[in-house]
Amino acid sequence: MAKGGHIDPFGKVALPALLSGHKPTWDAFVRAAVPLVMAVVHRALPCHRRSEEAVAEAVQKVFVDLSANDFRLLKNFDPARASLSTWLAVISWSRARATIGQPAPWVEGHSTLKTQSRD
Repeated sequence: MAKGGHIDPFGKVALPALLSGHKPTWDAFVRAAVPLVMAVVHRALPCHRRSEEAVAEAVQKVFVDLSANDFRLLKNFDPARASLSTWLAVISWSRARATIGQPAPWVEGHSTLKTQSRD
């Protein structure tokens, strides 16, 4: 059990084994993470962009990004700053918004206004 009486879906995932590329651990992590990632991605995509294909593409992007470059993104997880569920939700939201060309609103320097160049 995690804080507040909630069940921690990642409680049995060994982070060192996950970061070392241990396939059974990665598979267990993906099974545990898919419901959370799908829920966040579904909420992050605008209604008119929320097709099954768009959601599947964004979910796949999350897992590809987590495992890319020897798990570089996943290695940035700091359990002192957030739970794995919270961190994964932030990553999932960010990646979902990136698939539609809109960075998350908390990204530094983000602006929804487009500037026009003057020639």
